[in-house]
Amino acid sequence: MVETRSGSVLDHWLTQLVCPLDHAPLTRAADGTWQCTSCAFTAPLVTVNDRQVYDFRALNIPQTVQLEFCIPVQPLDRYEVVRTMFRAPAEATKQPPVNVAIKTKLDPGSQHYLRTLYEQHGPNLRILDLGCGSGDNRKFLNAIGFTNVIGVDWSAKGADILVDAHRLPFAAGTFDVVVSTAVFEHLYNPFLAMHNIARVSTPRAWFVGGASFWEAWHGSSYFHFTPDGWQTLLNQNGYQLQDLWTGWGVIPAALAHVFTPGHFRKFGYGLQRLVEGVFRLWGGDAGVRKLQLRASGAYIVFAARTQSNGVT
Repeated sequence: MVETRSGSVLDHWLTQLVCPLDHAPLTRAADGTWQCTSCAFTAPLVTVNDRQVYDFRALNIPQTVQLEFCIPVQPLDRYEVVRTMFRAPAEATKQPPVNVAIKTKLDPGSQHYLRTLYEQHGPNLRILDLGCGSGDNRKFLNAIGFTNVIGVDWSAKGADILVDAHRLPFAAGTFDVVVSTAVFEHLYNPFLAMHNIARVSTPRAWFVGGASFWEAWHGSSYFHFTPDGWQTLLNQNGYQLQDLWTGWGVIPAALAHVFTPGHFRKFGYGLQRLVEGVFRLWGGDAGVRKLQLRASGAYIVFAARTQSNGVT
């Protein structure tokens, strides 16, 4: 039996869908597909894991895109990052755990900022989970109170629709928050993808996301991000970096991806904590942060489209 993803979750967003190529309005054809009113694009129904979802990826349709890039760029000051960033992990420990069993990809720091956004702005923020995978991020977001969440992916069982992150099929200013966990290293043009995120976001929106740094080349990963990489990517698209921290240490990343793929990850976390404990004895929290800026499996960021709109 094939399930069609046409329930209330997707129905809520139908008015925001546009052509991913030229952003023109769409019409619903007699056969149920979506068609652009100004070009030949059609979004057919495709089967993913025994479910039918609309395919907005515009497969095999070439497109030329012009982007603006301001040069030169200003790199981060390492000492300023050590002094002002890495707030999320500490703040996350002050919040009570969510009383629900959810295997979300969101790390405690990302959960902290999303819960803070909920506390400050309420349940009606419109959230895009970009690269949603199995859909567990939405379960967490629903559990803390958010109601307007749509999950999209290139091809995953939890997606409401299939998309290409480089040409999102949503109208300008649709979303207040974009969440993207362990996705950006798999995007072949991250600047184009972030440009699209900025386009579909409101002028006062937030971005919570992370990507690999010292992880191995995996699953068609194109670019692995340093803190300067995130800073440049965000600034070039109108975002201000508010916080940056490590997703997981270089030791568990190496054990999981390089030395013993798929094994001993928990042992790696323990060894990472031991190494960081030594650095903490030697140089305090600043010493640990300096270590994490030299070598980390991944970096995670929280950014706002205006400096005054950052969560404190």
